[in-house]
Amino acid sequence: MDDLNNLPTEFDLLQEAIDILKDPATGHELQETALLRIQDLCAPIWVAEELPKMGGLEPCLKSLESPVASIRSAASWALGTAATNNPSVQEALMEAKGVSKLVNAAKEEDDSDALTKHVFALGGLVRDSLDARKEFASEGGPGMLVQLLTGNMTTTRNRLKALTVIRDIALAEGEQEEGPAAHVLHYDQELLGGVLSLVTQSNLDLREKALEAMKVLLRSIPSSRTIFQDLHAESVLGGSSVHLVQLREEENAEGEDGDDEMSYIAELLTLLSEVTEMIIKGVDEQAKDEL
Repeated sequence: MDDLNNLPTEFDLLQEAIDILKDPATGHELQETALLRIQDLCAPIWVAEELPKMGGLEPCLKSLESPVASIRSAASWALGTAATNNPSVQEALMEAKGVSKLVNAAKEEDDSDALTKHVFALGGLVRDSLDARKEFASEGGPGMLVQLLTGNMTTTRNRLKALTVIRDIALAEGEQEEGPAAHVLHYDQELLGGVLSLVTQSNLDLREKALEAMKVLLRSIPSSRTIFQDLHAESVLGGSSVHLVQLREEENAEGEDGDDEMSYIAELLTLLSEVTEMIIKGVDEQAKDEL
């Protein structure tokens, strides 16, 4: 029993990892190990709340400047995990200029995995905080999202992350009392056109997330309907529908082995039809039709 009582607690382990990061003599491998330990320990909100109190934010943010990509990646993963659904950590990160540092890290990042983690961390901040969204906008975050959607070198994984952030911000801005005047994203042809372009991608997961983002945009941001119409979204979605029907026929010809894929394609066609109706009729009329 005495041995059990002497075991280190989560807070002991967290403090140990923070101390390792703070030590200038710590090597790269041990820095990454400490950051991954912080990420793992901060999954429970009640542990993550102690990270700022223990002085852990500053060394994590400092690690974003590391010349080693895996350390930058681990730093953002730790910060994003600690901040997700955790207002006290989000507030502390805002005070430490965390949004600014994460946006700058993402804009300068040349490693795909690290970029994914930067966007993940930013998503955890801007989803719940208007102040974080304002800082995100002032640091050029919206432009970064457009680049992730449309850039030739962007990976599918990072496009998916960008779509998630856009969807979450649109949801939050549709609900905020301040109204359109406080929107941080410019819901213009550049942004919405970037989302629309992904509904024709061969990757079906990417196509699904783009359609889900469009659905949220149409429900939360009334002006988006007109912009999608100006972008001839109905025609683009029609082409995507034709392609999905062709895929379904090909899967059907393959027999039983394609049942799961056929079900997924059927779900995508339903989602695509819903989005198309929202653009043609408007959200209110489409909702009435569903009653």
